[in-house]
Amino acid sequence: MLRYEAGLTKWFGRKEGLELPDVRAVVQASDGTIWFGMLGGGLGRLWHDGMLRQFRKRDGLSSDFVQCLRLDGDGTLWIGTFGGGLNRLKQGRFTVISTSQGLANSVIHHIEEDVRGFFWLSSHGGIMRVSKAELNRCANGETNSVTCLSYGKGEGLPTLECSGGFQPAGAKTADGRLWFPTSKGLVAVNPHDVKINQLQPPVVLEEMLVEDQSVVLDAKAVAPLRIPPGRKRFEFRYTGLSFTVPEKVRFKYRLEGLEPEWMDAGTKRVVNYSYIPPGTYKFHVKACNNDGVWNETGAELGFTVLPHFWQIWGFRVLATLAAAGAVAGSVLVEARRRMHRKLERWNSSAGSSASAPASPRTFTTTSAPA
Repeated sequence: MLRYEAGLTKWFGRKEGLELPDVRAVVQASDGTIWFGMLGGGLGRLWHDGMLRQFRKRDGLSSDFVQCLRLDGDGTLWIGTFGGGLNRLKQGRFTVISTSQGLANSVIHHIEEDVRGFFWLSSHGGIMRVSKAELNRCANGETNSVTCLSYGKGEGLPTLECSGGFQPAGAKTADGRLWFPTSKGLVAVNPHDVKINQLQPPVVLEEMLVEDQSVVLDAKAVAPLRIPPGRKRFEFRYTGLSFTVPEKVRFKYRLEGLEPEWMDAGTKRVVNYSYIPPGTYKFHVKACNNDGVWNETGAELGFTVLPHFWQIWGFRVLATLAAAGAVAGSVLVEARRRMHRKLERWNSSAGSSASAPASPRTFTTTSAPA
């Protein structure tokens, strides 16, 4: 990196201690601090007095390949990475928001903010829109996910692959429109024209398979399904009914009685379990439309996996009592056997003493003197 000040230039590179100083993005804070992102070298900070510091994965970054930077007025630094999603640096601490928290893609080329407080992120998965307030709540640990709206070919993009790697990879014009380069041309987004699909998608549980055999589902049944003992493989198939970009309908599921938390299935419409122990369960599934509006009611199915007779509680109690009785009986038999042995040894010793001959005695006769 080259700094020009008061007619003087100074290089900052390997000689100054930077590792892989391939600079791709630069921003300046109000106090004169320079932040710069490097492709492979992570994040750099240059103080106004010339002090240099480099941050990499070992310091908390999710990726050493930094694509873009955005600095908030309060000093919060947002970092777009290649493969590591979005990072936030606030008060010296890095936090990561990526696909695990709800982003549609982990390659972030550019970050723009509209007047409504939404970040627009260009990526290899189209253009994403997410609330900055929600991003901050997630980074603060108040939530573990964000609502991310993704825009792709269905919304008019010629390709999902946006271009990046050099600053800037996007811009906002005076009329509020956002511009992003892609591998197939330049695209523009007017945030004021964004319309949210408020229709909750109905959720349908289509099929349940046990050991690859379909189970008849009766919506009117009051009692839960009864699954015979010994069944291990379970499969649930479901769908969400939405005619507006149906491929973007996302799902969450939970097997009540086995899973305490909701599991994110993404756009996947099937879930498999390799083993479900005997017990009573209820499978829940819910869905959201392309704009992140959730049908929280969803669909559910109750069922009971029956145990083998040896897995029944009463049988286990009887088996335990029988085992305890067997142990106690064996202990008693062994105690009696030892007592009989002692008696036999005692009787043998007593008999031997009664039949033995008396020991001879020697008498000495002393003759009286004449």
